[in-house]
Amino acid sequence: SLVTGVQTCALPISPGYKSDSDLTKLNKLIKKAEEIEKNKAEYLEATYSAFELALKEAKAIKTEDKQATVDAAYKKLDDAIKNLKKSAD
Repeated sequence: SLVTGVQTCALPISPGYKSDSDLTKLNKLIKKAEEIEKNKAEYLEATYSAFELALKEAKAIKTEDKQATVDAAYKKLDDAIKNLKKSAD
């Protein structure tokens, strides 16, 4: 029937179907990180380089990546943001 066809199209639930990973949370965090990037000079280089690497990795994530990979990238970037230390000057 037409209804079934539409449902199958919108939400594939066939066995073995791999859904695209959800990057919503990760993309929000990347936006936050890009705001931090604008103020790079405020942070200690040692903490900033880890942040920079985590951000680069996060931006490389695609929807085809496993959700676990997406979540790991999110956690790494989130931790890097939390670990940023402002310069004491």
